[in-house]
Amino acid sequence: MESIKPKYQYKRENSNRMSNNAFYFHFGENKIRVCKTYFKGTLAITDRPIRTVLHKKQQAISRMISTDFRGKHNNHCKTDEVIKEGVRQHINSIPRIESHYCRKDTKREYIEGGKTVAEIHRDYIQKCSESNLPHANYLMYFRIFNDFNISFFQPKKDLCEDCVFYTNASEEEKEKRKEKYEKHLVEKDLARQEKDKDK
Repeated sequence: MESIKPKYQYKRENSNRMSNNAFYFHFGENKIRVCKTYFKGTLAITDRPIRTVLHKKQQAISRMISTDFRGKHNNHCKTDEVIKEGVRQHINSIPRIESHYCRKDTKREYIEGGKTVAEIHRDYIQKCSESNLPHANYLMYFRIFNDFNISFFQPKKDLCEDCVFYTNASEEEKEKRKEKYEKHLVEKDLARQEKDKDK
């Protein structure tokens, strides 16, 4: 941007209007003047950053523009680490199952029941209210939830009933079905080998 001084200028009394400016883009050694609308549209900006730059230029000392102070104040809101840890504990308490046929390709785990993060957050708030504990808002809960490798959607080629039953069974029930489950896993591997041969 460059300031331009028209030959004639008529200003209203008490007007705060800034000086006229010409807008340019540089293409190699060429300097091409464009209209303000094209300038803003190309850079995907509004009038505000243009006004900020012009204002800083007017206040600049020795033609040096002051530094950007965004994010450098000391009034950042910080969530207590105890609350964050409570969120992590709640997410870890949710029953999850790992991918069955995709196990070798991904470590992602899945939540059954068709719930959403918002519904899980509501359960979390209810649990905190019952225990008289402070709780995180939805945005903080969602950010922490995204740190976990968890999905609500089962892969298309996933989960047989035997594996789901064994995963969700009690320790006592697992002991009874252990031999059958191990046989099932062997058969699964043999079936995969046959499938690879057919391919």
